[in-house]
Amino acid sequence: MDIIPYALGALLACGIVSRILLWLMKRFPDDVIRLALANGLTAVIGFVIGGFGAANGGPFEPAGGLIYPVVQIVVFGIDLLALKGRRAAKAAARAEREEG
Repeated sequence: MDIIPYALGALLACGIVSRILLWLMKRFPDDVIRLALANGLTAVIGFVIGGFGAANGGPFEPAGGLIYPVVQIVVFGIDLLALKGRRAAKAAARAEREEG
């Protein structure tokens, strides 16, 4: 039952870091590549920080950071769904403007 608070904390941390990276990468021409790059980089950052955090002064502990890439996949899926919705809304608005 310990996994739920860790997952919620990882979701919050990964969401914030990926938003910052997406903001820094706003000049990328393709939204999907930008999303993939920002979310991939966030997963790596979370894995490294989580692994060193679980080490408690010892050597790097990979199992401590494994939750971050898993949670980041969820964040990436949410981002892709939001992008699909934004594109559909833009297409609908464009079609409505052309009709009327």
